[in-house]
Amino acid sequence: MKTSARLDDLFADLARRSISRREFGKRLTALGLGSSAVAAVLASSDVRGVAAQDKPFSGKTIRVQFWSGPEGDNIQKNVVDPFVEETGAEVIVEYGFTSGSIAKVRAQAADPQLDVVLMDDIGVMTVAPENLLTTLDLAKIPNAADIDKRFIVSDGKGIGFFTYVDTILFNTTAYPTPPTTWRDLWDEKLRNKASVPTSNQTPALHVIIAAAILGGGDQMNPDPGFALLEQLRPNIRVLAENTSQIAELVKNGDIELLSWTSYIFRDYIQQGYPIENTFKLKEGVFATPGCACIPAGHPGPQDVAEAFVNKLLDPKAQEGMAEGLWFGPTNSKAVIPEETAKRVITFAELDNTIPVDLEHLLKVRQDWITRYDRALIG
Repeated sequence: MKTSARLDDLFADLARRSISRREFGKRLTALGLGSSAVAAVLASSDVRGVAAQDKPFSGKTIRVQFWSGPEGDNIQKNVVDPFVEETGAEVIVEYGFTSGSIAKVRAQAADPQLDVVLMDDIGVMTVAPENLLTTLDLAKIPNAADIDKRFIVSDGKGIGFFTYVDTILFNTTAYPTPPTTWRDLWDEKLRNKASVPTSNQTPALHVIIAAAILGGGDQMNPDPGFALLEQLRPNIRVLAENTSQIAELVKNGDIELLSWTSYIFRDYIQQGYPIENTFKLKEGVFATPGCACIPAGHPGPQDVAEAFVNKLLDPKAQEGMAEGLWFGPTNSKAVIPEETAKRVITFAELDNTIPVDLEHLLKVRQDWITRYDRALIG
């Protein structure tokens, strides 16, 4: 049989779904086509069109916004790309951190352009009272059944699909064994050798709460914490804002202990920098969920938006995100390898997290920022 006839038969088999696109490629190779020719055929509109015919959302489009940088790359690889491959949907991605996403959802209130928005829980709680988000129909998001209820935010307007941790990180040369309490930041041996975040970051607010607990107060009574922060000032070499700067200071021994978000040092730790994190602090650590929400009146298909949220909650997707950037899982069925589990908050450790009243935090945020800067900078 001539090669052209065999090709016609293969196309017919592909169209009937008798063979997969992968098998189609293997048989092209068996016919003697070179790798470049096989790649060209697989990339042709005919093949892509046939392959997409039976995918449930072929021809449908949603627009999604999430973080840029490594966070966005992690979500793209483990959620967006597999979702597109599995469903045939087109996903147009826009980028923005939580503050930018809040601003965009508000700006588009009269004419929404986004179908799914991913942002921190505090972002969901900021815009949910403004009637800018839909209540998620969890019956249409099957993976939601395996999500811990503490990750359902603002009465179901948002749902957490990963967590990141604010905790103590340490120079392993200076600390052969991990610190066990937030109070270690105040140790006299750390004069000019400690760091905490700049005030414009949520982790700074967590430092205030931790200090309040150490001082005998709590989130609702932060005054003891601000008094302790004034005592911390001599230990602060620099306020943490630039990850690479802090990593180099730790590497050189100029910083021995700091409080910040743990996963942002992943690349440096894997390069051998003497940086480690600990989640075993007496007072607990802070776990913040990254959440998915669907804007009210969004333009794209509702079923595709819900399916995308469902993919974010998929245990395999969350396992991939944990490996990719130490995103802690929110799905109880996600299986995290032992080495990765050292870097993320697992379900076994959720009870060692410090609860945060976000509604209260939103009300006091600006005042706390001012007082934090006054205590640490003057």
